[in-house]
Amino acid sequence: MIQDGVKEKVQSAPLKRHITPHRPRPRSRSRARARARRWNNWVPRKVGLLSWRVALNRLPVLTALARRNIVSPSVLCPICGEAPEVVAHIFLECGLAQSVWEMVSQWCKIQPMYSFSFKGLLEVHVYTRGSALFMKALHGIVLIAIWCIWRARNDMVFKGVKISLHKLVGEIKAKSFLWIRSRAKLQSASWYSWTSFDSGGIGL
Repeated sequence: MIQDGVKEKVQSAPLKRHITPHRPRPRSRSRARARARRWNNWVPRKVGLLSWRVALNRLPVLTALARRNIVSPSVLCPICGEAPEVVAHIFLECGLAQSVWEMVSQWCKIQPMYSFSFKGLLEVHVYTRGSALFMKALHGIVLIAIWCIWRARNDMVFKGVKISLHKLVGEIKAKSFLWIRSRAKLQSASWYSWTSFDSGGIGL
């Protein structure tokens, strides 16, 4: 019986070596994906989809294309030419992006939007005082601004269109007025109340 017992242990030992302990997916990665999947139904799906791709670092920026051996004259930011074009630079670090967020902050009458990560940019509305409707509108404006910055970048790269800061901010105001006003059913909001961001006149 002792020999049989020893034999059973010897035979079962190799089986234990093949057992791989379960390793759950890191929470930070799953939470990042969860945040990226949060949709704001006050903006078009294409706008939310772009921010989802940005949060997952899945935009065809110049550095990403270079890693795929797609030839490009330079990987520097085509807007400022001061740093490699990565997602964080386009939407946070580039001088154009910083100017956009400063002007949008002034327009929305909130503290300046300064963030060291794209996640923080997407959560600016969470740390801003106001009603739930106000915070949702602010979140929508941030998503639309991201979409407009990327579109302006593409127009410059592929069509040679020069970027005007004031025109870009004006486009953010116009598109957010049309999209958010219709989807949120803010029928009392006028163009004047929107451009002055009078929350009472807008209905927020």
